[in-house]
Amino acid sequence: MPKVVREDIDNLNTVLTVTIEKSDYLPQLDQQLDKYRREAHMRGFRKGKAPAGLVRKMFGQSLLADIVTKQLQHELQEYLTHTDTDFLGQPLPKEDQDRVEFDMNNLIDYEFHFDLGLSPVFDIKGLDNTQEFELLEVAVSDEMVADELSQMRARASQNVAIEKASQENDSLFLEFQEMDGDAIKEDGISFKFRTLWQDLTPESQAALGAIQAGEKIVMDPFKLWHDKDEQFVRRYALGLDEHDPREVNPEAFELTLEEVSRFEVRPLDQEFFDLAFGEGKVSTEAEAKEEIRNDIRNYYAQDAYNLLFLEVQDRLLDLNDIPLPDDFLKRWILASDERNTPEQIEQEYPSFAKGFQWTLIKNKLVKQFEIDVMEEEIYARVADGIRNIFGNSPYLTPELMESLIARRMEDEKEINRIIDSLYLDKLSKVTRTLVKTKPKQVKLEDYEAARKAIHDAIEEKRKSLLPQDLEIAEEDQD
Repeated sequence: MPKVVREDIDNLNTVLTVTIEKSDYLPQLDQQLDKYRREAHMRGFRKGKAPAGLVRKMFGQSLLADIVTKQLQHELQEYLTHTDTDFLGQPLPKEDQDRVEFDMNNLIDYEFHFDLGLSPVFDIKGLDNTQEFELLEVAVSDEMVADELSQMRARASQNVAIEKASQENDSLFLEFQEMDGDAIKEDGISFKFRTLWQDLTPESQAALGAIQAGEKIVMDPFKLWHDKDEQFVRRYALGLDEHDPREVNPEAFELTLEEVSRFEVRPLDQEFFDLAFGEGKVSTEAEAKEEIRNDIRNYYAQDAYNLLFLEVQDRLLDLNDIPLPDDFLKRWILASDERNTPEQIEQEYPSFAKGFQWTLIKNKLVKQFEIDVMEEEIYARVADGIRNIFGNSPYLTPELMESLIARRMEDEKEINRIIDSLYLDKLSKVTRTLVKTKPKQVKLEDYEAARKAIHDAIEEKRKSLLPQDLEIAEEDQD
């Protein structure tokens, strides 16, 4: 059998030597050559009658290379999967590894050498009560509650058909038709469009406000709106593009008020309460406001916990300067993307290193506190995301929900993002119990200012790890 031998260079680097002996690959090689001889179509020979020596000469070397390479990859993967040691990255061929020559006339044992980074052994510092963190609490004002209720009513509102227009934001659906005397002009201009009441001139408001939906008046199109030039009217009231040469007689148009609609804010009735909060959950304005107050409070409480976790994470990175196999990781990052250059990796490595260190800290905490993510939690998070998109829409039927969840669950990239988010949420809940916190109630504007200050400070640290030319490039992109 192939064998893997590990030789540690130091606490952070090891060399794996994989030996593929002749006895490991020869049976499969002979089997593949025989299969080729039986199935190959070779000029001058009937199928299956080509000489074994010729098949060996033509296909042997590529088959040998393919079989040995696959066995090598399999052995490496098996070793990495079943060993108890934690590694960083993936094995890289040693830089002084001799080029392997596959020769059918000289079948030998093959030996491959790989460098591999080792995860450092460390204890996590900083999860204690030696530093106090402010846990901000937003004071939910009556104004915030009223504003949210107003927005909820607006989102639940609808356009209602009315007979006459008279108010700002009334929407009018109009049609201009070019006339020939009392009759509609054959092949004349005819165009339908929408406009708002507040955009009309006082004269056109008076004329249109005097008629009902379905009635007609004679009107100069160029006197319909205020502050609109001739080109605008030709395009948006008459449907003529800039290249249309037709001359327009402003006195030859009849205007039909096709329909009028008004945006009506939902009244605070049971129908609205059921739509906004769920059937039977709320029945009065006071109950609605209390529900909103709790939702706002819970939203900012969760955001404040996320902010606390950011500060704890930043502290852990400051206090745990975990040693890494730097040279190996630079080679591994370089090999992971052909667009990378040695100069770029050298410049950006401090930022990469912080990312590796946080991953090590995170994984150690997840293991230490036995944090796990269940399939039903992933399912619930996917469902919550869909509900956030649809809100209380009646179109989100149980059948549609199941269909959307099933489709989202097939998106591997999205599911991995959700799993990572769930791990971080659970890790945040654990770490907040291990550090000392002091509640501090603040106004919303003060909370937003503090939140920005924390994010800015962390971002400045991140940028300090980047070379200056790269930092400038990122700012230019912003």
